[in-house]
Amino acid sequence: MPSALAIVSKAVFEPLARLHGGAASGAVLGAKLGIDRYTSTHKSLAGLADGGALFLVTVRSPDDKLWLVGVLDDPELRDDGWYARASTLPVTDITSLVSKLRFSTGKGITAAAGALAMSLQTPRVLTDEDVALLRAAIGGKAPKPAKSATPAKAAQPAKPAASSKSAATKPAKLAAATRSATSTKPATAMKAAASTKSAASTKSAASTSSAPRPAGAPSLDAVRAAVDAGDGQAALEAALALWRETRAPAIADVVDAISVRVSAPAIVDDEVWSKLASGRSAIALGPLLAGIPSLPVSFLPSAAELLATFSDDPRLAMAIAGWAIDPITTSSSTYPFWTRSLDAVARIADVRVLPHLGKRLRMKPENSQFWERFYTSLKKTVNRIETARAGKPDAKLDAKQLAKLAKPIASLGVVDAFAAAPKRVTTSTAPAVDGPPLAQALAHLGGGRVQAAIDALLVFWRAQRVPAVADLIDRATRLLPTWDVPLAGRNDKEVHEAWLAACASDPMAAMPQLLDSINSGGPARAERHLIELAGLPDDPRIAVIRPRMTCCARSPRRGMTMGRASSMPTGSWSASTRAAS
Repeated sequence: MPSALAIVSKAVFEPLARLHGGAASGAVLGAKLGIDRYTSTHKSLAGLADGGALFLVTVRSPDDKLWLVGVLDDPELRDDGWYARASTLPVTDITSLVSKLRFSTGKGITAAAGALAMSLQTPRVLTDEDVALLRAAIGGKAPKPAKSATPAKAAQPAKPAASSKSAATKPAKLAAATRSATSTKPATAMKAAASTKSAASTKSAASTSSAPRPAGAPSLDAVRAAVDAGDGQAALEAALALWRETRAPAIADVVDAISVRVSAPAIVDDEVWSKLASGRSAIALGPLLAGIPSLPVSFLPSAAELLATFSDDPRLAMAIAGWAIDPITTSSSTYPFWTRSLDAVARIADVRVLPHLGKRLRMKPENSQFWERFYTSLKKTVNRIETARAGKPDAKLDAKQLAKLAKPIASLGVVDAFAAAPKRVTTSTAPAVDGPPLAQALAHLGGGRVQAAIDALLVFWRAQRVPAVADLIDRATRLLPTWDVPLAGRNDKEVHEAWLAACASDPMAAMPQLLDSINSGGPARAERHLIELAGLPDDPRIAVIRPRMTCCARSPRRGMTMGRASSMPTGSWSASTRAAS
């Protein structure tokens, strides 16, 4: 039963450590962090499938102290890493073992001064002698829990049931049904189209949590209630609400600690990232931030634009401050990433970022236009935060109650970011209609409820991808009252703001305006519009905007000038073309 040793990153360790007395000093030594997972599937850990233990360590700079922070006995492999019962072993300084561990390679640790963490980036297989040394350092062998005691795997979003195949749809009858929506006998024509043998309706159920959600004024009691109920999403939201009211660093640490537990793995695909970010869900911010360093550099300005639309969140400010110490991009062409990011840091005003920004400012910059501009922006950000927090009294918090949160937080499980993300499509207020989607659409059009009819047609199209139904959706869209009404605004900026507001409130009803004005305001705003549309459910009207903008210089409706494809930023089409496939 081979065992292994792996390093826990600073980003994962410090939120837990701060909750137990501070990560920067030795105050956390002896604390039980309750770590129950290691999110890595590195091939060197494969031997753990036969039993053994995973020893988790972290390196404390600047003096390269090696701390053992937890042991996962008899871990179980899941999709994103190794899980076991939460470790009950105390954080222990094992620096004295650095020269004694040999590992299965027999080479031991040969790190230069200050490079211990780097040398341990790859998990290592331990020998029996290594395991004995580590067990002795923590007071003997801990009892192995039964496999049945491992925490339940986080619920995965249910896969939609495959739709039954429909009989051939007659485009002519469908088109006639749409035209009849403005005729004197719409119901008659609609019934004729309904007589075709089409697919059965696609059913979906909204996922709801059985745990109570926090209510009332933000408080530690609300956070504790959600944590005790095992509702990670509610706990995070309650902690964020309390932090926004108090701006207390101790509450920000609680937010970090909860986020470490409930966050899904990093999102590193730019299209998936955009879709998740467009929901602006607090539970999604953890995997979104973790994925930023792995995203294409050309995508970073767009990512910063989306991140800036999230509500104030200390995790965002701390992540940006961390990226500033060792900038993830120093290209002048992507400097808008830093402009938007540092503006968000100043707005959030989390005082915990000041030491990080100060550290960067004490480092000697390179001689380039980027670094001169970057350092000027950092100094302005520091000044804005200090000004915002000047004279603000510190919130009075119950230290004992805060300390009692550590153990229950350690038991929280991962929350699927996509399942928890809010759906931005406004629910129709039209009366419920029985029957398959096409029959519902016919009934709604007969009653003059155009948007409800389009919603039903979209349900059918998403299940069947029938081109004739996509055409019908286009025809029905022309019946919407917003079809030829321009967005309000006297200039590009005001139109852009109106565009974002319409997309956030009811994008289905405003779809004609959103598509008509998608290229307003220049390439940067057009790319932002594409990213927002990519976060909506699949819609054939969105899928055709690329050929419209590529092939035509003018809009097919009202003759408005559309931006040519050559004016769009490189790579901006990826968000809009996914729905077309």
